[in-house]
Amino acid sequence: VLVVLFVVSDLLVFELLLMLGQAAGSVDFPSLRQAFVSTDNQGLMLGLLIVGFGIKTGVVGIHFWLAPVFVTAVPAVRPALISFIFGAGLLGWLRLLPLGEIHWSGTGAVLQWLAWVTLGYAVFVGLLQAHFRSVLAYAAIALSGFWVATLGAALLYPQAWNGMAEAMHAAILQSGFALAALLLHDGRTDGCTPAWLRRTSTGVMWLAALLLATAPVGLTGFLARVDGMAAVQMSWATAAIAFLAFRGLLLIGSPGHGARDMSTSLYVMQQPAHAATTMSLLVAGGLTAAALLAAAYNLAGLSLSELWRPALVVSAAALVVWLSAERLVPRLPTLPSGDLLLPFSCGLSQALTFVRRLADEQLPRWRDTWLVSLRRPWSNVDWWRIVERIDFGLNSWRSVLVVLLLLGLVVAWWGWNS
Repeated sequence: VLVVLFVVSDLLVFELLLMLGQAAGSVDFPSLRQAFVSTDNQGLMLGLLIVGFGIKTGVVGIHFWLAPVFVTAVPAVRPALISFIFGAGLLGWLRLLPLGEIHWSGTGAVLQWLAWVTLGYAVFVGLLQAHFRSVLAYAAIALSGFWVATLGAALLYPQAWNGMAEAMHAAILQSGFALAALLLHDGRTDGCTPAWLRRTSTGVMWLAALLLATAPVGLTGFLARVDGMAAVQMSWATAAIAFLAFRGLLLIGSPGHGARDMSTSLYVMQQPAHAATTMSLLVAGGLTAAALLAAAYNLAGLSLSELWRPALVVSAAALVVWLSAERLVPRLPTLPSGDLLLPFSCGLSQALTFVRRLADEQLPRWRDTWLVSLRRPWSNVDWWRIVERIDFGLNSWRSVLVVLLLLGLVVAWWGWNS
């Protein structure tokens, strides 16, 4: 799923760059952004931009790689995974969209509705996860909803983008460092770990979760001066991210936390458990300190009257997590380290099995009856085996890549002629 989605993402981004380069006559970013403003295919280009980079950011509907990769990634690549999400996904939106220069009220409203769907879906499915890092994956999806809501607000209020951009850069740094710290240091210790190390580990984890939860606060305070409804949506984004961050911490040490944890590390296997914990704690502490500096910059421009609402939202989310921990959450069904795609794929597999059994039992009889009735010399040909070979050939990687390439050529031809 990861490889297929990234191939599709790169094809869409490449097609977008071809269209912008053709319209601009150049490949530098100012020219590409200006081409975005003057082109007649703004809707198609925006769709390619949102989907192409949204696959890597984790927008709902094209996010299915996040939870499995978050759980199975080895510790050494987890911070790089966060930088990939922000650098290869979110940065593409910011570098190519001419924010502050375009006013698309309809598109901005659609993006804000997409943000609502993303936030609701992330909280609902994240609540059903049984692994700490899979909950973090849905916190990342909630963050993608927050970024989509920010893009929608920038398209609705282009005059406010200069102030929003400064707050958004601080939010990116704060959330990225905090999420990387949580993902790297999952807080697991054993009986041989010293007590001071366990307490320090717990403190770092809760501080990182708090910093992740408060990342949208700067933008929420700024948008409250521009539009009340946009500020309300940002407040809901803050609540969703805070709920998932604190909910994930409750799963550390639970029976399902390591049940499907397939990640391994040669360093961890060769070193004592407390040595690996100390190393990950040092790196996570450095990332948390960087997030704390970004948070200080993020909150510096807000007054006390603008801070109490986000503080109330984060506190309410923490209270809901605490109240639901003993009664509601343990009774809910849990999904493995994945998504609703997993039960959907199981149901689809069962349906295909039923259709295959029906085909194996009924279609050969109908085929033989029909061929014999025609009394043709080719009635002895095993047509069913030929169909099976064709089906098997279409399931190979070579065939899939050829189909993707043909789709890219069709889209390119269509974009060129339009």
